[in-house]
Amino acid sequence: MQAKELEAMTRDDLRKLAKERELPGRGSMTKAQLVEALADDCAQNDSKPISDVVAQQDEVQAVEEVTTAQTAFDGDLEVSDKDNESFKRGMMKEREEKKKAERHISHVENAQIGAIVAFKDERGKVRSAKIVKRSSQKRKLKLQTAYGLDFVVSYDDIVWVRNGDRWPRGIYNLLKGIGENGEQDAQAQDN
Repeated sequence: MQAKELEAMTRDDLRKLAKERELPGRGSMTKAQLVEALADDCAQNDSKPISDVVAQQDEVQAVEEVTTAQTAFDGDLEVSDKDNESFKRGMMKEREEKKKAERHISHVENAQIGAIVAFKDERGKVRSAKIVKRSSQKRKLKLQTAYGLDFVVSYDDIVWVRNGDRWPRGIYNLLKGIGENGEQDAQAQDN
């Protein structure tokens, strides 16, 4: 995490991070001193990045918000502990999926022109092509297959950005038309 990101946080949030990272003297530090100490600590201790602590704090805060909201309604509604726990798990899963989608989009945004990607075409079939052009504002890529077919797809339709010589097994199977159950998809059999 950069100093800019730390500066954008409140002093209380910085103190919580400092507590998580067990920084001594955090209670008497000013906001500027907290930012400096956390940035230095992050540079020295890569094993526990601040972004992980922030993500963990966000999850804890979400659970606390759910608990607070639940407490406000406890007088009016009878909610079992099982329902409450299920709701909390659902909230946590939703946050995790959102973070995963954000990481996926950042991989697509950072892909270089000429990179090979797997994508879903308009029929939902997974294909591979190289990136020829990008529109960051519209969040679309112009792709060209090995056979010269051009496609314009949104970032959301990109399944994978290939970084090495091989596709991961699951992506390779999708490209070959093999579903998760190991059988040929109906679309692949039609072709």
